[in-house]
Amino acid sequence: MGKLTVRLEDFCDLEKLSDILNKWTNATHTAIALVDVEKSKVIMEFGMGTCCGCIRDAQNGKEICKKEWEHTERGFYQCPAGMQGFVLPIDLSDGERVAYLYAGGVYLTDNLGEQVAKTKEIMRSIGIGEEVIGEMVDSVVLKTRSEMEGSYELLAEIVEQFVGKYYSAWVKNKETICKEQRQQELEKSLENIGIGTWSIEKPDGEPWRFYGDHWTNDLLGVSNDMDPRERYNFWVNRVVESSREAIINYYHEVMKGGHVELTYEWNHPNHGRVYMRCDGSVDKNYQGGIAIRGYQQNITDKVISDQMMEDAYQVVRAFSALYSGTWKVDVYNDEMVVLKPHYFEQNYVSSHGNSALVATKDLVKEFVDEDCYDIFDELGNYERTAKRLRRKRSMSWEYRGKDGYWYRITAVPLKKGAHG
Repeated sequence: MGKLTVRLEDFCDLEKLSDILNKWTNATHTAIALVDVEKSKVIMEFGMGTCCGCIRDAQNGKEICKKEWEHTERGFYQCPAGMQGFVLPIDLSDGERVAYLYAGGVYLTDNLGEQVAKTKEIMRSIGIGEEVIGEMVDSVVLKTRSEMEGSYELLAEIVEQFVGKYYSAWVKNKETICKEQRQQELEKSLENIGIGTWSIEKPDGEPWRFYGDHWTNDLLGVSNDMDPRERYNFWVNRVVESSREAIINYYHEVMKGGHVELTYEWNHPNHGRVYMRCDGSVDKNYQGGIAIRGYQQNITDKVISDQMMEDAYQVVRAFSALYSGTWKVDVYNDEMVVLKPHYFEQNYVSSHGNSALVATKDLVKEFVDEDCYDIFDELGNYERTAKRLRRKRSMSWEYRGKDGYWYRITAVPLKKGAHG
């Protein structure tokens, strides 16, 4: 048996189950015990007859009675004391077993003599006197086989429906809770990186509504308690004119069933013109109208950074046309990429451990006249050069090579990040 992942008490109303089993016992005059799946304890029991009680109270009696727990598959059996019983395993819809019901403590009218003889034999073996044995045997309820089968079928139908109903409700509730938790975790994760979730809804015959989480409202510069209809008008009226056609096309693509991403310009009430990126799709489960759900992010910094990067690359392309060689240095990761080879190619950098500083120092030794080494004390300190370029568009150095010719190196900032 695998590790138990759910127990009967996790999802089932044991008080109601107790009431059902008690009523079944009173109606059928049959004893019943609910045992946990590990068979370590009796969860509840009802209707135990005086004969069974007498056996159980005697020395070693409980161990004899527990032998009937060896039966694990549904069906009928004769208990160690000769009486008749049946076992009903309680299995869930996913196949997991959570408990057993053992019912019985009765004699069948068929072969009654053999059953009574076995009961007396067991009772004598545990020290119960003949007078008591006779009294106990006479107290056992008699049933026909069809009565026993009817009691079994009734119990199976009642318990399976009861447990199944509670388990289905518990699973559904658990899935709902897990879904809500996952949604909360997702929203929290998105919020941590500046992304808000939203939904735009239009019930049939009613105006559009815009719902947003805390971060979406913050992106729009509105309060969390703003009316959804007012929020929609606030948002749509601030879309920059040049982006309105893109918004309309976005809507049509989404309504076709697509999953569409859009970048548009929007007039923020506090920050002026900003760039927004959103992604959304139709909620097919929405009834009585239209609903589109997605996320939104302010990407103004990225757009401006990309524009600056493109401007910088335009400068690089211009320099590449003028200069014999061009390379790019990542100051903080100490990496160099050869854009236009001169003196050396990319494999030269690779042979120096991909280190921009190590490769530069060896290049100076190989190609620069010794009288100009001091110039490269500054150029070789890329971090210091980067700090100076925060305030300048470019920096240049001139040096004489070992071949006797004079050369110029010019540095321009490609990207100014958080560190400059």
